[in-house]
Amino acid sequence: MSLSSKHLLVLFTILVVIILTGFFWQGMVNRKESEYHELHYQVAISTQSVLENVTLLLPVSFVQNNSLLGEALIMGEGYGIPPDWRLSLEQVNGSPLLKIFAAQMVPNYHGFPIPIEPGSTPNQTPPPTVTAYSKETPVLIPLEFGISQRVQRPIDTQNPFDREPLLSDPESLTSIPCPGPSLQGRCYQYTALIYAQYSSGEVGNLTISISSGGMNQWWEWGWSGNSYEEAIEVTLEHNQQGWIPGDGYLSTGNGRY
Repeated sequence: MSLSSKHLLVLFTILVVIILTGFFWQGMVNRKESEYHELHYQVAISTQSVLENVTLLLPVSFVQNNSLLGEALIMGEGYGIPPDWRLSLEQVNGSPLLKIFAAQMVPNYHGFPIPIEPGSTPNQTPPPTVTAYSKETPVLIPLEFGISQRVQRPIDTQNPFDREPLLSDPESLTSIPCPGPSLQGRCYQYTALIYAQYSSGEVGNLTISISSGGMNQWWEWGWSGNSYEEAIEVTLEHNQQGWIPGDGYLSTGNGRY
């Protein structure tokens, strides 16, 4: 006895539902097993001249006046920190700042990369790294250090205020339009202060860039995730010192939810 078209349609529908349910379940399993959550903090320092007896006070990500990432840096859990630097946390106006003392900070100038055709060998060697600008070494490479730390919980990337580490006080933020369209995205700007004191025999600029944030990531038929990101940049011109204002920027709700 042959099945009617109606019965075939019902069987086909049931089969499709079973297959889609299997794909959905497998996707959920993959997502749960692959999930990870990470907080990060990074500083890049570029100096055009040799600096000596350097003291810096830099914003460090904190929540409720506590900076777990700053404390981890002090304990030596970060990367890129020169062994002769001394790091500590200092409370200023109720907020923690990362204090750095370095006997010396030296510029790091590189040459441009030498292009190599596939299958060939370079016909010259790049010039050695030097501490001063020249036509052969015009590229100033910043000194970078920081820390990345995994946490065993989802990070609130849409509303991190008073929940997740930030470089800024939420009360100092001004809402601004985000660069691109986003259903969950919110963007803010603010003024940040850093402190610098040093001595130098040459006149030059010092640029400090700080980035911080958190992300959730998982595998669900491809890598996906969401994040919040914060950045501060300050440039001290012509050996400028003391408390210097810089531009701060925060974006929340980036990615997929």
